[in-house]
Amino acid sequence: MKKSLTVLHSDEELELYFTLYPFILNHDKYNIHFRYFDVSKINQCHGNVVLFTRIFKNKFSDLDFIYKTIDKLRRSFNYIYFLDDNAGADSTHFEFIDKLDGYFKAKLPVDFSIFENKIYGRQIFSDYYHQQFNVIDKDKENYREPASNLNQINKLKLAFNLGYGLYPSPKSGSIKRKIGYGLCYNGKIHLLKSYYRLRHLKLINELSKQANYKNKSLYISARFRYQSYPKSIGYQRFLLEEKIQQNKRFLTGLVPSEKYMRELKTVFATLSPFGYGEVCLRDFEAIINGSLLIKPDMSHMKTTPNIYIPNETYIPIKWDGSDLLDKADDILSNPEDYQKIIDNSRTVYRKSLLDMDEKFAGVFGPLF
Repeated sequence: MKKSLTVLHSDEELELYFTLYPFILNHDKYNIHFRYFDVSKINQCHGNVVLFTRIFKNKFSDLDFIYKTIDKLRRSFNYIYFLDDNAGADSTHFEFIDKLDGYFKAKLPVDFSIFENKIYGRQIFSDYYHQQFNVIDKDKENYREPASNLNQINKLKLAFNLGYGLYPSPKSGSIKRKIGYGLCYNGKIHLLKSYYRLRHLKLINELSKQANYKNKSLYISARFRYQSYPKSIGYQRFLLEEKIQQNKRFLTGLVPSEKYMRELKTVFATLSPFGYGEVCLRDFEAIINGSLLIKPDMSHMKTTPNIYIPNETYIPIKWDGSDLLDKADDILSNPEDYQKIIDNSRTVYRKSLLDMDEKFAGVFGPLF
C-alpha cells in the first residue's frame, strides 16, 4: 500500500499558484492530502509523511517556535520534509535541517562547497555585491550560516521553480482568486485540478505557436526597481538601471500590469534581473510572450524547468552589467540572429511542461 502524503501549506499566492501546482495536478495519482497550517490545530494532523512549505514565513528567526512545531509534527508523522520555495539558490535554513528527513529546494547552487561558507544577505549574489562592491545592508545585516556537517548538505534535493504554475495567475480581488483562497483555507485545493489542467494544456498549446518576430518593436522591456529591496539584494538592479537610464531603447519605469503584459508581446527582448532570488516570474512571462530573455548569468545554479541555457535559451550578461549595452546593441541591430534563441526557449519550456508529471514522479515519487 502506498504511503500517504500530507502537504501542510499557508495561504500565500506563490504556493497556491506555483509551488503546489504540480502537487495539485498529481494529487489523485498519489495519495496526497492538503491541509492549511493552523498552529492551534496542528495536533489534529496525522499521517505517514508530511511535507510543509511556507508555514514559517516571517518566523524563521523564532527558532523556538520552529523547533516546537517540528517536534509536534514528529509525534504525528513518521517522516518530515520541507519544500523550500525561497527565491534564491542559496538561502538554506541549516538551523533546523537536522530535525528533517529531507529538504527540497526549488533551486540549488551547482557547487555545494558554497554551503561551507557564511553568506552575506543569504544569497550568492548578495554576497558577491558585498564582497566586490562593499555593499552593506545598514538597517539589518543578514547571513546564511554555513552547514555544520556533510549530512546536512546531503539532505538537499532539487525540486521545481516558478516555471510550473498559472500564467497569468488570477487577478487580486477576482472571483477566481477568492475561490482559490477559500479552497486553500479548507484544505480542498485539490478541487482546482481540472482548472489547473486546462490552463496547463492551454500554456503548452501557446508555446507550440511560432513567435511572430516581424511585428516586434526593437526595444527592450526593463520594468523593474531596486528601492524596495535590501541594498545587497537590490544592488544588481541598481547597477543595471544606471547602465540603461539614458538609453532610449530600454523601456524603464513601472507601468500597470495590464500594460506590462501587452508590452511583452510587442518588444523583441526583456531584461530580467534577479529579485529576492535568481528565478523570476518575468523570465517565463518573457518566453511565453515570445520575447528574448536577457538575464544576469545563471551558470552558478541548477533548477527545473531549466530555461537558462546560455546563448541557447537566454542571453547571459555579467553580474556587474559591464557587457549589457554592447549585447543589447548587437541584439537590436541584428534581431534575425537571435530569433532562434527565442524559439529554443519556447521549445525547452514547452517540453518541460509536457514532462512535468514524469519529473514530479522522479522528485517526489520516493516519498510514497
